[in-house]
Amino acid sequence: MKLYKYLSDETFAKYLDSYLRGEVYFSSWRDFNDPMEGYFTYVSRQNPKEDIREIIEQKSRYRVCCFCKSYKKFLQWSYYTNGHRGVCLEYNINKTNLPTYIIIKSVNYTKTLPSFNSAASIEDQTKTFLLTKLKVWKPENEVRILGHNILDNTIQIGKLTGIIFGANFDISDHNGEQRKQVRQNVLASGSNYPKLYNAVIDRITATISRRIIDQ
Repeated sequence: MKLYKYLSDETFAKYLDSYLRGEVYFSSWRDFNDPMEGYFTYVSRQNPKEDIREIIEQKSRYRVCCFCKSYKKFLQWSYYTNGHRGVCLEYNINKTNLPTYIIIKSVNYTKTLPSFNSAASIEDQTKTFLLTKLKVWKPENEVRILGHNILDNTIQIGKLTGIIFGANFDISDHNGEQRKQVRQNVLASGSNYPKLYNAVIDRITATISRRIIDQ
């Protein structure tokens, strides 16, 4: 499956070599920009406190990496790539090749926070809470990869098949040095190199397309 990750120019430059190896960083759910991230509701007089504590403990054992199903999301380019100055990375991920401690699922969007369910297992509820967001986030069409008790926060999750440079990438790379470095590293990697693209904005419809760069 194809998944896409939007990055700022600074983040891309800092971890370029890691991204070219197909690696991504898994972070704590507490580090995300949604203040309602990972939360759930429960009735204190009805739900066992030990179960609630166990779910909170289980959540801390997961690390999360977020993706999108498309590179054409104009708002994601605006929010997550420093005003179209960054990049969008395209990964080809084979779910059958992922380690058993890795879970990949689409995010479920709901009107209200999910509630504790005493009939469900602690483990299943923990994953549900980490894969649920409020409907205000639905346009992001997010897919999450969860890593349980991972030893290294940077993990290779698939093959990097494309790098899409934002429409304003040249602003942060006005001398072309970073783009040159990417091209050199990509070409040195041989037949498995990712394709390079420039993002193109339709100024009338505010839609995104991509144009391949002759390598």
